[in-house]
Amino acid sequence: MRIWCLSTGPIYHDDLYWLGHQAPPQCFRQRSVFAVRTDRERYISSTIISVVYNANKTFADCFENHTVRAEDSSLSYWVLSNHILPCLGLPSQSRTHLYAEVSFETIAPGLLAISPYTESSGLAYPLVNDTFCPHIPRVSIDNLARLPLRSHPAFHVTSVSIDGHDNSIVYAARDAGLIPYDEKDLEMLMTEVELMTSFCHPHIIKPTHIMHDPVTHTFRGYLMPFYPKGSIGEALDKNILGSVATGETKLKWARQIAVVIAFLHEKSIYCCDFKTSSILIHESGDICMTGIAPTGIYNKSHWNIPPDLQANTTDFSVTGPRDMWCFGNILWEIWEEKLIINVDARSWSEAGDRVAPAWYRHLAEKCLAAAPQGRPTILEALDALERGFSVDYPMNSEADEGDKNNIV
Repeated sequence: MRIWCLSTGPIYHDDLYWLGHQAPPQCFRQRSVFAVRTDRERYISSTIISVVYNANKTFADCFENHTVRAEDSSLSYWVLSNHILPCLGLPSQSRTHLYAEVSFETIAPGLLAISPYTESSGLAYPLVNDTFCPHIPRVSIDNLARLPLRSHPAFHVTSVSIDGHDNSIVYAARDAGLIPYDEKDLEMLMTEVELMTSFCHPHIIKPTHIMHDPVTHTFRGYLMPFYPKGSIGEALDKNILGSVATGETKLKWARQIAVVIAFLHEKSIYCCDFKTSSILIHESGDICMTGIAPTGIYNKSHWNIPPDLQANTTDFSVTGPRDMWCFGNILWEIWEEKLIINVDARSWSEAGDRVAPAWYRHLAEKCLAAAPQGRPTILEALDALERGFSVDYPMNSEADEGDKNNIV
């Protein structure tokens, strides 16, 4: 543990910029990520600083509480430059990608405690050889230029172009983390690339390039086509979904998502992490999905876990019924045009333009049943959505109230 007084002189870094912020719902632990000594126009960075902080219950008037309680709870440049970086002794500028994680806490008025930090040269990334997706072109992370069109770390997407290629061609980089992920997460991302490469489906993204580090010969993610409209999750986050999606569009998206899940379930592939941030909006108005890889084991720390997993401490496996729980949340988010912050507080609009058809609400609630055996299969849900397009189940929620029990 390093301790130093707040009167320490400031250190200013002209090459310091914000990469992202993580503030999980109902979680006091937050993380702000910055890049230091980097070329903002390049994808690769020299040093990534990840700062973890929590609300301080002992000292009310402190940096962490002022940060957590602010409307934007991301750590400020000023706190980082003046009070975090001076103690780190950052390495000199080099091409090697370095990573440092620290946490800080006020332990007395004017006194901070900084946890030890470690550096990584990228060795945590898995090796990638010629047998991995051999038909997909490779691109070095050194040859990627960062573009200002969209860099949204919360959704793991950075807009890039490739040196020596037509600069008008924009790609979306789905990276393996400027911060190295957990080994299992990296394996899951590689599985995702293999799956999406092997499938030929109109609503599943196909990677265009494998990103790799030519120095360490490691996997760093993949490039895919850039979708200017972003994801449904981004539209929800920006509160603009209503401007791009009518009721008919929402039903079309729900059906297309169900088609993808049915395609995967037919192949006994269960993800249990389907979410609106992984559902991209094509210029045509249709959707394309990424994030389809099986999680391998359900993450019980996830904010959005089904009740049967909350009550079960031994079986964390991914299953069809648990996928349906995710699908139910997607149905709710799309129609209500909101991201779910608290599952228990989720409710349906009872008046106005967002009133969902009764059959649609019934389907979503069946998917969100507490008992997994009470949830429909994806084929049953798809059948309900198909019939929802027909004249037998009109958009008017009152007209179809009597038919809702026949949906699933």
